[in-house]
Amino acid sequence: MIGWLAKGLLFVTIGLLAIGIARRGWAENETDQKGALASLAENGGRVPLFVVALGLAAYAAWQLWAAIVGQGREPLSLAKRVGWVGLAATYGLLAETALTISTGGAPSPDDDGPASPVGLTDRLLDLPGGAWVVAAIGFGTAAVGVYNLGKGVSGDFLDDIDTSGLSDALQRVLLGVGAAGFFARAIVLVLAGWLFIDAARRGNPERAAGLDDALDALARAQGGGLLLGLTGVGLVAAGAYDMVTFRRQRIRSDDD
Repeated sequence: MIGWLAKGLLFVTIGLLAIGIARRGWAENETDQKGALASLAENGGRVPLFVVALGLAAYAAWQLWAAIVGQGREPLSLAKRVGWVGLAATYGLLAETALTISTGGAPSPDDDGPASPVGLTDRLLDLPGGAWVVAAIGFGTAAVGVYNLGKGVSGDFLDDIDTSGLSDALQRVLLGVGAAGFFARAIVLVLAGWLFIDAARRGNPERAAGLDDALDALARAQGGGLLLGLTGVGLVAAGAYDMVTFRRQRIRSDDD
């Protein structure tokens, strides 16, 4: 369950960076995941970041397992499976980056390296049928975003945690914070998914996106500063929810 704590800390950091950038203007790559990990190392130290790396690796492994075998009684569509595999790969790469930084190394300055969305898309587009694979990743990522939106609207994400011993007032607070977080994650994932689809449609790997490019797209839209700031608040809420509830997370939804 440390994976939820690590993921929550990462989202809080990214959200705070996004809020700061919304206030002073966009700066290239400041809100990406690697930037957030470097910020954690600078402010928290390398040992805590090493623990975060282990947590992210554990969460990636669980995400991959859930994508393969499903989760509880809920049927899992192919789009969700593809999206969750993509998320598992993302968190696995983040774990590797966190481990590198925590052991005294430095992340590659090449943002378009082979492990980046652009680098991965570039390699896939060179393969026969690679555009369809990139499009599938995009649709899968967007599907996970829509899934997050549905969870935020319905509020049934509370079913995924053990609420025994929690007062009604505290559950209402968790419902509000969690809903804001799921909405923010939905926005970012749907945007990232669309940019992957657009990369496949245009045959241009530079259109592929990670979290930083999705936030960049928000920042460059009309009223982008406000959109980025609100999304940053939502990502902080998402991280806070994960951090507060990590000990109550149910690994499977059919524990009752």
